[in-house]
Amino acid sequence: MNKKSVLLNAMLVVVSTIVSLAAAEFVLRTIIKPRAVLTREMLRGLGVSDAEQNWDRDPDLGWVIKPNQTFRHVNPAGEFNIEVRTDERRFRIPLTGAKAEPADRTILFIGDSVTAAYEVEYEQSFVAKVEQELRKTEKVSALNAGVRGYSSEQSLKRLRQILDSGLKVDDVVYLFSLNDPFENMSLHFPKRLMSKPAAYLDQDGKLEFLKPDHELGVLDSEATFVGPNGSINVLPVVGWEPSRRVVGAKIKYKPPANILERSYLYTLAEMAFETYLLPHDDIAAVNAKYPYIKASYIKDDDGGFMPGDIDISWTPNSYPLQLLDAIIHEMQMETARRGVRFLVALPLTASPPMVKYFHDVTAKYGIALSDPTPTTQHWVDQCGGSLVFRTDGHYTACGHSAQAAALSDALRQTLGH
Repeated sequence: MNKKSVLLNAMLVVVSTIVSLAAAEFVLRTIIKPRAVLTREMLRGLGVSDAEQNWDRDPDLGWVIKPNQTFRHVNPAGEFNIEVRTDERRFRIPLTGAKAEPADRTILFIGDSVTAAYEVEYEQSFVAKVEQELRKTEKVSALNAGVRGYSSEQSLKRLRQILDSGLKVDDVVYLFSLNDPFENMSLHFPKRLMSKPAAYLDQDGKLEFLKPDHELGVLDSEATFVGPNGSINVLPVVGWEPSRRVVGAKIKYKPPANILERSYLYTLAEMAFETYLLPHDDIAAVNAKYPYIKASYIKDDDGGFMPGDIDISWTPNSYPLQLLDAIIHEMQMETARRGVRFLVALPLTASPPMVKYFHDVTAKYGIALSDPTPTTQHWVDQCGGSLVFRTDGHYTACGHSAQAAALSDALRQTLGH
């Protein structure tokens, strides 16, 4: 075989390999869309735009959004760049600042960033869409009191403040968020700029709150939380000792530096290698110490592993679920004593254990429930394969339309309309 043939064969191998890799990458991105890669991209962007917002510290709530402000909420990966406006009550309002039209029925929405919906224009949020839909048959005003990063216990306190202010409300809708159960216990969560009080159950099962005696921030431990009877605990970084510089850098978004880092194939291979490197014994020790918490660990830039996605055990009667039960019951009592109707809403992304838990707890207390999960796949198809932004994890405009459709039906049927 002459040199020309050898060179030609080598070029064919190289071209075939490149074409095969490109085809595999295309299939991964457009058809398979591996959840592991999408989750990794979401975690890279988690919370990074919070620094651009106008926060006030609050001793009871941890943080609140400043009133009468206009600011931008920007995704570092370029998926959204939204202007947000708040009113004197710290509610999100249309950019025009238009006052709500006269209404016979006022619905207050509480929750976290999914409710606040800073990733889409105000008119695209599910709160605005519910108002638009219900106004076809009655005079309704929908108020958006969602705050980024809020847990169920913060939403409970926010609800008390609003109802105590004298604002006339007919219905309260609390939208559960997937990270609420752990954050109910959290004093400080990875990438949060501010700490907050945490909820816990005392030895008699009574709902209590613990305030940290000093501010925790991004240079403190990765995840500090309160366990049963008010015990303070930490989900540690494993595999290394973090420096202040490294921990402080965790709130900085680091976009993919080159074409390899943007590749799904490369990311899957990288994650497989990282899984091999995980200090499994250290992580097993953490899980054994806190069996009611399920923390996955992600690679850190300096060779260690930090808590990434933090969930809880959805085993019936686990401690976080007992705590969530007490908080939801307290929400119900706060509304009932004022003659206000109360509805709990699930997101379309709720898992089967979450759905079962909420059906059980709302039936236990006689609380109305909006469960949109039977329609999730329909809406995923309608929304082009995903209800959320790729690098952020919050609803797209289409995802908000899906949530609004379920809530509109629930507010008509469950509450007698």
